[in-house]
Amino acid sequence: MRAEVAINPTLPAEARDRLAEDPSPYVRSRVLLREGLPEDRRRRLHAALLAEREDAFGEVTIALTVLDHDEPSWLPARPLAERIAYLDSPIPCFRRCAARSADLPADVVRRLHTHEDVTVRRIVARRPDTPADVLERLVSEHGESPKERPGHTEHPNFPTEAFAGLAKADDPRRRVLATEDTDLPAELIAALAQDTEAFVRAAAARHRRIPLPLLEILLTDDSLEVVKAAGANPALPADRMRALLDRAGL
Repeated sequence: MRAEVAINPTLPAEARDRLAEDPSPYVRSRVLLREGLPEDRRRRLHAALLAEREDAFGEVTIALTVLDHDEPSWLPARPLAERIAYLDSPIPCFRRCAARSADLPADVVRRLHTHEDVTVRRIVARRPDTPADVLERLVSEHGESPKERPGHTEHPNFPTEAFAGLAKADDPRRRVLATEDTDLPAELIAALAQDTEAFVRAAAARHRRIPLPLLEILLTDDSLEVVKAAGANPALPADRMRALLDRAGL
């Protein structure tokens, strides 16, 4: 209840200041989101919360995590110059909210493509005019966010030739992204179908261009995930599907 009161825009300054010293870190994190809070005080309150953080599952850590995924609802309506100033805020949700501004100048956008906050880079890269090399570098260095769809590999400017590089990446999560290329060369599909990671083999088993001999091999994979993916591939001939069902007594 105190946390909800803390973000009430009609809350008097005296009550706001009292909640800024509340024993609950979650309540104090809500105070940070207030529009009328002086910026220097906002930063001090955030720094104090960071200093209190002790472990990954503590109350302070949870409050900060929730704050990171929140958004100051009033910021998008502020003047452009003010929003640009928030791009360098030490509070993640403020700089990320500002990065969503559609009217950022081109020079500011270029600077954000190398921002130290990867989430900021991902937000800005969703703009329709993002260059191909920026998208390729972002995905090759940091992959995709599992919580955000569509992914950057689905951006119209993402270069098709970059998928071949992803297929050979050290990180298996990047190798999986290569299978999003519907025209991935057969030799790369074959390599992914023999990957050491089951979820990579499963991704290869779902590819529309996987050769039938490879699909047959994946039907006998040790991983049930891979077998399921191979069995669901539309490229599997109908007589082969019937044979599998007959063998299962269905």
